[in-house]
Amino acid sequence: MVLGPDSCIARNGDILHSAIGDETVMMSVAAGEFYDLDPVAGRIWQLLEVPGTVAQLRDRLCAEFEVDPATCEADVLLFLGELQALDLVRVVAS
Repeated sequence: MVLGPDSCIARNGDILHSAIGDETVMMSVAAGEFYDLDPVAGRIWQLLEVPGTVAQLRDRLCAEFEVDPATCEADVLLFLGELQALDLVRVVAS
């Protein structure tokens, strides 16, 4: 599914995760894979504790980091697309 600003994103509830220092480590038991997120990606994962739209994520990240909205949205869409392809997040009804 193609993601856009109005796509509502939720974590896959089967993913184990933990913060270690300033990074987030995740594990997909089903896939037997580990994932390591940098601080910004980890913040996105943290914000997805409550499902939200891409636009909401963009706005929150722009308020917390020095990034323009267009760049932020493009980067968030790219990252969420990667997570979606790995079945770490899902698009849900808002």
